[in-house]
Order: sequence, then structure tokens, then C-alpha cells
Amino acid sequence: MLLIAVIVLLVAILTIVGIVIGFQSHLRGVDDTLRLDAVDRDAVKKKLHQVDTLLTEGHLRLAVIEADKLLHFVVKEMLYEGQPIEDHLESVREYEERFAGVPEAASLAQRLQENASTPVDPQVAERSVEVYRKALKRLGVLG
Repeated sequence: MLLIAVIVLLVAILTIVGIVIGFQSHLRGVDDTLRLDAVDRDAVKKKLHQVDTLLTEGHLRLAVIEADKLLHFVVKEMLYEGQPIEDHLESVREYEERFAGVPEAASLAQRLQENASTPVDPQVAERSVEVYRKALKRLGVLG
């Protein structure tokens, strides 16, 4: 009887500890559905450098589109295998500050992909790329 009481007590303690740890992670804004170890940070930095080069060389359209693709790639890589991206998008909405400005930048990237004649203001392109850079930093991919 005493053994059963001890086991029940241990299970209760472990459950409470698990709940507290999960709640602390939520408060810190850590999304448990993301795997940072799945992303090659050096490759992301290299690709972002290529995006910066495109910007400085005046290839504004391509820079915005490539930055958009990079963020999508990183988020997809960070998802657990088999997890639909739609499931993750719900948790992304919970942490909107992580992705501040991304919907607008993504909208621009989509317009640029769909219509080659869409004019691109250099300042808007630079701001869009900066939005993607900040999102990658907030995800912990960039230092």
C-alpha cells in the first residue's frame, strides 16, 4: 500500500514539474514545435549574405524573393518531421512579435513573383530583407 502511495506521489510530482517547465517555456516564447538543431546556421548565414549581395548589386526583386524563400525554408526545417506546416502556423500566430512585419514582406515577395513588372522601391526592398533577418534572429538561427 505504501509503495502505491509513493508511486502515485512521484507521478504527481513529475506531472507538476512537466507542467511548470512547459509553462515557463511558453512564457519565454520558446515554441516547442521548433527544432533549432535541424537548421544549418552557417548555410543560412551564407544565403543571407547572398541576399545582401543581391541588394547591393541592385537586384532588389530577387533579394526580397530569396529572403522570403530562406525564412520559409528555415521554418520548414525546424518543424518536426511529418508535422504539417498549418499546425505550426497556429503557434506562429501566438508569437507575432517574432514575425513582426513578415506578412507584409511576404506579400511583397508574392507580388514580385507573380508580376515581373511590379516596381520595387530600394528602401522597401531593404526594409523587407531586414524584416526577414530579424525573424531569423528571433528564431535563434542568426547570432
